Amino acid sequence: MRKLFFLPLLFLVGCETHEKPRAQSNSQIVDQTKMSDDQGALTPVGQSESQADKMLTQKIQQLIKQDKQLSSDAKKIKITALDGVVTLQGRTADVGERMSILEKIRAISGVKNIKDQLETREDDFED
Repeated sequence: MRKLFFLPLLFLVGCETHEKPRAQSNSQIVDQTKMSDDQGALTPVGQSESQADKMLTQKIQQLIKQDKQLSSDAKKIKITALDGVVTLQGRTADVGERMSILEKIRAISGVKNIKDQLETREDDFED
């Protein structure tokens, strides 16, 4: 009699439930893949989808990449634009290089403000 009682319990323990994976919402997919521009290339998180901000970001990136006097660190700066406000993140060789970059960006038409989040290699040596 006891064997019959435990038999259904063993059956229940051995059963698994199979749930279908939930579909992700579009907002979750955008967050995971970051945003993509019209050509399908990934853009940094925080970059505006507006054409004006995309063009502003590209103009600044070209300006920095074409400047032969900038360090390799400076050429890797992350640049985003949102409603004309440019955010710079990354590292420069020194304060002079940092100021030079900021000055050049301020001169570009369409730049309303700059959020300077740049660090310098000199910061690494301060206590």
